[in-house]
Formats: sequence, C-alpha cells, structure tokens
Amino acid sequence: MKVASWMPILIGAILCLVIGSVITASLNPRGAAASCKTITRYVTETITVATTYTVPVSQLSSCVIFKALKDYFKVNEPIAFRLINNCDEDLILPNPAPWIVRDSRGEIVFSPVSPQVITRIKPGSFKEWSWNQKDDQGRNVKPGTYHIEIKTLNRGTFKLSIKIVDQ
Repeated sequence: MKVASWMPILIGAILCLVIGSVITASLNPRGAAASCKTITRYVTETITVATTYTVPVSQLSSCVIFKALKDYFKVNEPIAFRLINNCDEDLILPNPAPWIVRDSRGEIVFSPVSPQVITRIKPGSFKEWSWNQKDDQGRNVKPGTYHIEIKTLNRGTFKLSIKIVDQ
C-alpha cells in the first residue's frame, strides 16, 4: 500500500493537537480547557529579547493595580495616582513617567516629558506620580472627567478615570 506524501504530516498535526489538548486539560484544575492569550514581552537592556508564552486571560495583569488616591479632586489640587506591582516579577516601564492624560473626548491634554530610560517596579513595590491639572501648554484644565493611561513594557496599558470638581 502506497502512502501519500502528505499523510505523515497530517497524522503528525493531529497527534500534536491531541497531545496538546491532553496536556492543557491536565494542567487546568477545573477540568476544562483554559482561556489563554499569547503574550510577547520585549525587554530592552543591551540587546532586545522577545519571549513569547501563554498565560490564562484571567491572570493577564490581575497582579497590577493602577489607581488614583481619591475618586475626585478639587480644581488646582494635585492629582496623585499609583501603580502597584503585586506580581512575582518586575514591572517594566519604558521611562520614569510613561503616562498621559486624556479629556472626556479622548484628546491628549498632558504628556510628561521624561528621559527614555527603562524603569522597573520591583514585586511588592509601587510608583506614584502627580499631575498638577495643567495641559501641555501650562494652562489649567477645566473641571470634568479625565482619563490617565500608563503603559508598561511587560503588562500592557492600564487606565483610570478621575473627576475634577469646582470647589
């Protein structure tokens, strides 16, 4: 009996899928296949190295907390916010101030100037910043809702909303 040249490839692919499903099911304590997402991390030091691995979506960044120290702020009151690393590894930032402020329309009103130096937040630590409610031209912003976004190199982008109210 003659075997077609594509048959071994097809059999290998099927075996790979079956074995991969068995491994996934045995690793998942609930007995069902886990919902996973592939993540590529880039760490820049002397050279750039890309590492790709799969983690359950539910654990993607649940160990990182990005929050304002209050829900609302008065006009001209400094807005303090914090990025907390409860992960098992360093949180890697592209620079010491990797955040921007957007208004309710999504327009960027403020972006801090910062040297492009990789900054790390160790596990169990946090970094805190403050925004003085001024736009990029140095003018006070109006009361309303603003969104602060912070980017990390290894855990994605985090967002929070704050309100500025009249005194």
